Amino acid sequence: MSVVDTALHMAAKGGDMEEATKILDAYAQKVGEGAARDTVAVIDEQDCTGWTPLHWAASRGRDDVVKLLVERNANVHLVTADNWSAMHDAARKGSEPVCRMLRDASADVKIRTSNGNTPLHLSCHYGRVEAATFLSDCEGIDLNETNNLGHSPLHLASRYGHKAIVSLLIDKRGSVLLQDRIGRTAQALAAENKFEGVVALLEQATAEQRNNVVNAAELGLNAAQEALAEGDKEAARKKFEEAEANFIMAGE
Repeated sequence: MSVVDTALHMAAKGGDMEEATKILDAYAQKVGEGAARDTVAVIDEQDCTGWTPLHWAASRGRDDVVKLLVERNANVHLVTADNWSAMHDAARKGSEPVCRMLRDASADVKIRTSNGNTPLHLSCHYGRVEAATFLSDCEGIDLNETNNLGHSPLHLASRYGHKAIVSLLIDKRGSVLLQDRIGRTAQALAAENKFEGVVALLEQATAEQRNNVVNAAELGLNAAQEALAEGDKEAARKKFEEAEANFIMAGE
């Protein structure tokens, strides 16, 4: 790792496409002439905290510089000391084009920081609607995944009053019944911070989701009783456990 930023770090940070191209071309020429080992040394150089030029370009939403770096085979998987990837930076900035480019270059859309935040958590925290919409539609994304504090993306969007994202996550069936590590729902967090419009959205969704969960629990109980009557104790046990979990989630 470099103690200070390299010239390419500075170009990426400033969004200087011309300078970034010049640096990469010059280094590639040195490699071709045998005067340098390979392009990894410049394109993937990390500073003392682990930031690469790609991190800087993504954090500034510079899709042109990100495109250049990706095309020159920058490593999209490198992380900082806090396990932040370039995808996290793009999500926090809210750049849907950069998120898409990184995803298409095989970057992990589910990677977690040391605090347990996924890129979707960050886009919801900072109210980045376009990035949140894109990330929530990515394959394998769990809308109800929680960070180290037990916060789902919906918890964070609600806590910071991002009504459009709250509505988006509700429409996509994000759970409003989840509780964080100290028992607070998304609605409780919105109420604490006096986001009345968000609270109203969550109240309606809570009533609907609770009814659905209770209905599922009752169906589970019926299925458990049927399994028990047929002598399948293992199936009955599983159904009872599922029903119990649903009743607990619904606050019954």
